[in-house]
Amino acid sequence: SEMCIRDRYQSVLRDIEWTPSRTGEIAPVAVLDSVVIDGCTVSRASLHNLSFIEGLELMPGCRVLVSKRNMIIPHIEENLERGHFDLDAVTPKHCPCCGAETRFHITDGGKKALFCDNPDCAMRKLRRFVHFASKKAMDIEGLSEATLERLIARGWLHSFTDVYRLDHYICLLYTSDAADDMQCV
Repeated sequence: SEMCIRDRYQSVLRDIEWTPSRTGEIAPVAVLDSVVIDGCTVSRASLHNLSFIEGLELMPGCRVLVSKRNMIIPHIEENLERGHFDLDAVTPKHCPCCGAETRFHITDGGKKALFCDNPDCAMRKLRRFVHFASKKAMDIEGLSEATLERLIARGWLHSFTDVYRLDHYICLLYTSDAADDMQCV
């Protein structure tokens, strides 16, 4: 049964997942025991940065209060079990994607964040291409994250100009993954 205190619902923080962004900042996401808020099941919430995690002393296993900000965005409002925070225990020493060593970094906004400096990190590379193709940048319709991931994995994308040379691979773009051995002319 779920406990609700002023639109804040009790859950348990099970894990913190870390994903590198295009800039190298590694974003933390809370993995929670599922809780139903306003008819929606919530099991994940952004943790923003290390300063946010430190401020709430968040550790896997702690009981937390979760809300939906603006009736949409899941947000951890409070940690009900403070006092056992260990920064080294919650932050990975190596990038979860490429294995490069991580470092603490102070953002322009003065917040502490975790950072991967490897410019060849596959996730950073994917995020850069996703941003490049997005509506806010080049607005390339139909170039999804999943497609970009496949193109990068096949070695077809190394720089942004490669996006405009994909016509060479057009015969492979619309076939199944089983067609990897197929040759383009």
